[in-house]
Amino acid sequence: MKINRTAKYAVIIVVVIGAIGLGRSIMQPKQQPGGNRIVREQLIADIRAFEIKRTDLTQDEQEKKRKEFDDALKAFDEGFLFVKQQGEGGLAAIYWPLVSLGSIHRDVGDYEKAEETFKYLAEIDPNAFLPYGLLGDLYSQLKQYDKALENYGKAVAISDVDEAFLDTYYGNMYGIYISEKKDPAAAEQMLIDGIKLHPADTNLVAQLALHYRMSGDIDKAISRYKELLAKKPDSIVAKQALDQLEPDIVH
Repeated sequence: MKINRTAKYAVIIVVVIGAIGLGRSIMQPKQQPGGNRIVREQLIADIRAFEIKRTDLTQDEQEKKRKEFDDALKAFDEGFLFVKQQGEGGLAAIYWPLVSLGSIHRDVGDYEKAEETFKYLAEIDPNAFLPYGLLGDLYSQLKQYDKALENYGKAVAISDVDEAFLDTYYGNMYGIYISEKKDPAAAEQMLIDGIKLHPADTNLVAQLALHYRMSGDIDKAISRYKELLAKKPDSIVAKQALDQLEPDIVH
C-alpha cells in the first residue's frame, strides 16, 4: 500500500536527519532570561530529587547516571547562588545545568520531573527552541503524539532555530504523521507549511519530493526535485532522482 511504502521511507528519513543533528552544537538561549519569569523554588526542590524509575538499567548504568546527576546538580547549585544574588536576571546561570538535570531524569525514567524541568526551561527563555524540542522528544517517547507535535511545532516556529535541529524536528513530526497517525495528507501539509516558513532549508524540499515519489505522485515529485535543484544546483539527490524520473532529459 502507498502508506506502508511511505512509512518505510519515513523511518529512513528520521534516522538520517537525526544523525545529522547529533554532531551539531546546541544553541545558547536566545536572550538573557528575566522580566516576568520567577524563581520557582518548590519546583527546583523537586528537580533536585533523584530517583531511578527504570528497571532495565544495569548497576553500572545506574551508577553512571548518579554520577552525571551529581555533576549536573553541582553545576546547578553554583549557578543558583548567582541567581540568589542577581534575582531573575541571573536565571541564565542555571539554564544548561537544568538541561542536563532534565535529560538525566528522562533517561532514568522519571518522566514527570523531566517534563517539569523542560517546561521550566521554556518559562525561563520562551524564545529558545531547545525546551520545546526536548518536550517534543519526551512526549514522543511517551507516545503522547499530539503533545509531541504541538511542541515540535513551537520549536520550528522560532525564527533562528538551528538548521540541524530544524530538520530533526520536522523529520520527527513526519514520522509521527506517517507511522503513528497514518495521515500522509497531514504529513504533506506539514512539509509544505515548513517550506513556506523556512524557504532556505533545502532538506524540507527534498523530504517533500521523496514523500511524493513514494506516494506515487510523480509529477509533484518532479516539480519538487526541480525546486530543490534550483535552490541547490549541486544537489546529487535531485539530479539522480530527476535522471530516474525523466530519463530522456539531461539535468
